Amino acid sequence: MVKISGPSLASIDRESEIYRKLRETHPRIAKKDASTWGTKASTEAAIRLNWVDLPEASLSLLPQITEITKKFASHTRVVLCGMGGSSLGPEVIALTYKKDIFIFDSTDPNYARHAIGTDLTHTLVVVSSKSGSTIETSSQRSLFQGQFQAAGLNPLDHMLFVTDPGSPLDKEVRSSGYSVLNADPNVGGRFSVLSAFGLVPSALIGAPIKEILDDASAEKNAFLQDDQVILDVAYLLVTQAEQYIAFTDAGSHVPGLSDWIEQLIAESTGKDSIGRLPIATEDVARARVGGAFTVAYSGSGAELPVEGSLGSHFIFWEWVTALIGAALKI
Repeated sequence: MVKISGPSLASIDRESEIYRKLRETHPRIAKKDASTWGTKASTEAAIRLNWVDLPEASLSLLPQITEITKKFASHTRVVLCGMGGSSLGPEVIALTYKKDIFIFDSTDPNYARHAIGTDLTHTLVVVSSKSGSTIETSSQRSLFQGQFQAAGLNPLDHMLFVTDPGSPLDKEVRSSGYSVLNADPNVGGRFSVLSAFGLVPSALIGAPIKEILDDASAEKNAFLQDDQVILDVAYLLVTQAEQYIAFTDAGSHVPGLSDWIEQLIAESTGKDSIGRLPIATEDVARARVGGAFTVAYSGSGAELPVEGSLGSHFIFWEWVTALIGAALKI
């Protein structure tokens, strides 16, 4: 379970109006109440809140994922084509469990050459896109299809797609005979790490995805039964960080987590000029530059160390982000 410590805990006022607001919001998120963030956001929220259920709901994907990993078991090199939420989660998982994956999230020609590599025979390309209309991902897909064909290889044997059901990409590649796994369409990209977008590429490189889901589920159950830790963290990020929050994974067992959290919080709260600006930093010393509120994932001298397993961190920070948005009325 997630544990917190640090000098900032002395600043928490659990009788304050903001803390009361957070406590009222917490169960509304669990119920997937789309009105939690106001009427302006309710329409979009209504089709984006299934991330709340993913620690349990994604267990149903495991048989399909197992079949996919067996099908492509002879491929020893995995390239993930995806932008933002489609790639940051698997990257953290790979780093944490010391697995190899090439994250192809650029259209730079030099980087593309590295992505293609020198061993296409044993390369599996995972194309992750909710709609398939992302220009970068479409370009990467076309590049690899051409490269496989030029090498005398059948792209059907070397490419796998993760996308929303019924998306233009889904229809096109299914009709062409490619392997496809569908993700829950009612989950936003930056909240998708515990969906097929995060789990499929992670399973292909040998990461323990069931362990990640089980840890996330246990963490969710824990903070739904006892809300103090998660409300304390949300309260501190709302009240102690005027704008900047500096995250560092230095010395922790979750390398790369700061980059994932950076996108999660920035894209979710970066609205109406009142959000929080997260910054991924190398260490606590650099995190303190500019007076930012500092968060770490080990007892490394930050104002707020937050420690837990990777699966626990995923659902914890998604929930904290949702709480912050409600408290800031975003």
